[in-house]
Amino acid sequence: MKNQFECAKLLCLTVKRCKMAAKKRKFSEDYIKFGFTFIEKDELQLPQSVICMKVLKVRWLSKGNMLARLYELQEEVIIFLEFKEKHDLLTMFKDDTFQCMLAYLNDLFGALNELNLKIQGRNDTIISNYDYIQRFIAKLQLWNKKLSSENVISFSRLFEAIKNNKLDANLKADIKTHLQALEDEFRRYYRDIDSESPIWHMTRNPYVVDMLQLPEEVQEEFLEMKADSSMKDDFHLLTWRNFGSKDCLLIRNLPLLLYEY
Repeated sequence: MKNQFECAKLLCLTVKRCKMAAKKRKFSEDYIKFGFTFIEKDELQLPQSVICMKVLKVRWLSKGNMLARLYELQEEVIIFLEFKEKHDLLTMFKDDTFQCMLAYLNDLFGALNELNLKIQGRNDTIISNYDYIQRFIAKLQLWNKKLSSENVISFSRLFEAIKNNKLDANLKADIKTHLQALEDEFRRYYRDIDSESPIWHMTRNPYVVDMLQLPEEVQEEFLEMKADSSMKDDFHLLTWRNFGSKDCLLIRNLPLLLYEY
């Protein structure tokens, strides 16, 4: 069986062509119906594949957005492939297993895009981002375990695609392998942190840490900080980013300590 991930990538590359000459496109409704439009080159109008006019509304298309467009415009894609007589791609696109894989990829990229937005928040720090990453890794593990019993409720599009049918065994194996590889990559890229250590608790909330559990070079400084009522007020009123830049960084040994940790 041809790798379904590669098939999805191939079709996405077709969609990607839509942004190659966006500034020069001149639309014709008759051509749009069949998935392509004109490009002006050397004063000549040449037809160019774009699949659908809707795709052109986005100047920058991530892989996730391309997959979403491809999934939303399935009927238009079929019309386009039939018109262009791309029989191999058409057969593949109509294949139930491929449709399930496309649905799964849409669900997964949707989750990844959601994670990406969270870790780019204005007031987010490495502390909050660590929590987001750990939650996502836990979700990957949960999804993989559910797949073992063919439970795909966490993947809404995949759930709709298979409906009452049984999930293809090869596809299930591919998805489980993919989820495991993604989990491994997250663990490799984001090094493990001992979230139960006093240092980690200190960075999250310095007012709940036992000073005796901290390294001696910062114990007295943190004791002074805990006894400072204005700093405690700041901690409850400010974001961690603002509090850290205003107050915690006044502790001389803290930056070096965190760097070593």
